[in-house]
Amino acid sequence: MRHIHTQHLHAGLARLLAVREVVGLRNPGHSVVKLMSPCAGPSVVVTAYTHPEYFEMLQSTLRTLGMSALLSRGLEGEVATDPRRTPRYDGFVHGVHEVLEAQQPGTASEVPGLPTEIDVATTAAYTRRVLAGELPVPPAIARQVEHILRLADQIFLETSP
Repeated sequence: MRHIHTQHLHAGLARLLAVREVVGLRNPGHSVVKLMSPCAGPSVVVTAYTHPEYFEMLQSTLRTLGMSALLSRGLEGEVATDPRRTPRYDGFVHGVHEVLEAQQPGTASEVPGLPTEIDVATTAAYTRRVLAGELPVPPAIARQVEHILRLADQIFLETSP
């Protein structure tokens, strides 16, 4: 997996994000990052919100900017879904909104192969085993991928000759 530091995409934004280390609070830069698409051409931004009050703001922004995105209630703001639950998924294709799936109640009591430990080494080992096909992809994550692929298909079908 490769990463690119924010300073290489936008130095000013990187400085704004670094303020959190001093102040200890998020700032508008954190909302901007959730909307960035660092690639040229059609794309699906996969973004999430933690606090319900951000849903309206993100929905309005995605609509106004005509963006294509998958929006969900994240776990601590992370875009990867919790493998034990299925959040509400909202899709946007060029700013047009559609509820893709309602939030499913509760949390799965068991996900085959999912470790109980949450440290970095255990999570990395589990992820490698899932990617290698040694363990099943958790249904909640498979569902998220299906939504991303559906949105991508809609976008790319519109833009292909």
